[in-house]
Amino acid sequence: TSKELLKYYQGWAKKNNHLKSWQRKLAFAIGRYNKNSWPLSIRQAKQGEIILNEVEKLGFKRNW
Repeated sequence: TSKELLKYYQGWAKKNNHLKSWQRKLAFAIGRYNKNSWPLSIRQAKQGEIILNEVEKLGFKRNW
């Protein structure tokens, strides 16, 4: 799911020095929010989409 993918991307981005630090932290936070079924703010959702688009540019493909 997108929840697990964001957490995976966060770890991958940190290991490979991709994305900005705040983007990695946000990806992790969004994954935690989703895991706990907490609602995202509009801003979090928009930034999460930007992060997903960015990692797609780096070669990852969405499965949903």
